[in-house]
Amino acid sequence: MIRRGREKEALELAQESFASGYPAAVARRLKRRKYEGVFRLRPVCVIPAKIREYAERELKNDPNAYALARRDELLITWLMILPWRQNEIRALKVGSRRSGANLFVDRIRRPAATALPGWVEEARRHNSRERFWQFCTCDKDTRTVHATHALLPKRLVAPLEQYLGQHRPLFVKGRDPGNLFLNQNGSASDASSFTRLVGTLTRHHIGKRVTPGGFRHSFALKWSEERPMDILTLSKILRLHSVQTSVATVGPSPNEALCVQRVEAWIERREMAARSRGTTEHQIDYAGAERLGSRADVP
Repeated sequence: MIRRGREKEALELAQESFASGYPAAVARRLKRRKYEGVFRLRPVCVIPAKIREYAERELKNDPNAYALARRDELLITWLMILPWRQNEIRALKVGSRRSGANLFVDRIRRPAATALPGWVEEARRHNSRERFWQFCTCDKDTRTVHATHALLPKRLVAPLEQYLGQHRPLFVKGRDPGNLFLNQNGSASDASSFTRLVGTLTRHHIGKRVTPGGFRHSFALKWSEERPMDILTLSKILRLHSVQTSVATVGPSPNEALCVQRVEAWIERREMAARSRGTTEHQIDYAGAERLGSRADVP
């Protein structure tokens, strides 16, 4: 049933759908209204700290319960930074790359073909054989068309190593299935139990049930608000088929006025940099021979 306070809004949406002939656009508005408050009004970013505080305060004397809490902390942190589909997270297997694991620590074999963050480049300057946590997937592991290979974000490294070294071994009973996230029986979670776990954690700590899919939608909405020009990154981080799918998820793409404003700011920066080097405006290569444009002002 429609709540009284939203009857008028629902009627307006229905009229808009009938008048415009674009029910899909109205459906996007409804989905947006459903998820837009998750990150702003009830910030999920506080959940990992709350889980950790509770574990330190109440569960120190129970190793198994403490280990489960630290697993939950890592899980929510993962969903906040890499909001993948729940089946992709459940399919994560830790081990050596040679054994077929898709989450592993190793040297960077092809640095020229891998986007390296600043902290990784700094570490490699001191030790070219430094090992880093990486993940890779093949086509059958995701719904995307291409395989992926990337470095694990720095914020996930410390909780991951602590979980693997101190807590995950307590779940293994008999043969290790290799999955990163194990339940207390030592096996990988199925889809329903995984979704139920995430929903229980979010309801307990922020008063609202958020599913793994809710994390994805909320991440997409927040990203599109703060970085509306960077839909391509959103498409890749959510592992969507195409940029068009991202636009359908978060709403319409940036309008032309915003695009023109961004291009104008980009040209002004290039001209200022050229003047500082004593280069005239007509000598600037707008086709990209100079790399000044790589530092685009992305919100």
